[in-house]
Amino acid sequence: MKQLNPEWCEWIVPFINSSPFFSFMNIKLNEFRYGESFLELEIQNNHKQLHGVAHGGVLAALIDAAGTLAAVTRIEGDYSATTIEMKINYLSSAKKGKILAHGHCLKLGKTIGVSEATITDEEKKIIAHGIVTVMIRAPILFQGTDKIPTKFV
Repeated sequence: MKQLNPEWCEWIVPFINSSPFFSFMNIKLNEFRYGESFLELEIQNNHKQLHGVAHGGVLAALIDAAGTLAAVTRIEGDYSATTIEMKINYLSSAKKGKILAHGHCLKLGKTIGVSEATITDEEKKIIAHGIVTVMIRAPILFQGTDKIPTKFV
């Protein structure tokens, strides 16, 4: 099994966390491992629907990000991935506190990958589970960056 370059992880994690969508949603990527991603979101009032629980769209965004980023850790070079299909099971509600998402890449082919992601609360209760299908995309263009560390050691 390949290993991620720690320098790449140190470079890419803050880059992803500074994205406008992650900032807007208050999503934080905590860690990458080969084929895995670990994210968190602190539930705020703007994440809640009328019944006072985290909106399904917020959970879907977290499942999408965790699954896609898990696949990205296995893709060669600076190629990226975009979601082309997603299925989610909402298993419980989340009203407050931190929710954690763990993405795991199940299969990565030449053009398509499949990941699963699970959201739990801080007590490890499963909130949602999803399957994310991604399409491998052209290399990412990182503007303003001279040298990007290699992804694998």
